[in-house]
Amino acid sequence: MNLHKNARTTPHSRILMVRRVLDQKQPATRVAADFGVSERTVRKWLARWRVGGRGRAARGRFLVAAGLGCQARLPAALTARI
Repeated sequence: MNLHKNARTTPHSRILMVRRVLDQKQPATRVAADFGVSERTVRKWLARWRVGGRGRAARGRFLVAAGLGCQARLPAALTARI
């Protein structure tokens, strides 16, 4: 992944944001302040996580390092057709 020099978040920091909101039950406003981003940014990555499992919130080795594994699964109906 090629990050530009002004990127405020990285795949690793995005997954940390998501975990703090979901696992540690911290409010998005607090997480945003801690990471130096807007509340909207935290909610954006949280929504992407909920939609697609990892939802672009993180990629590659950061999922394993964070202990989350791959949570994206095919729907049961699609699995049955395959």
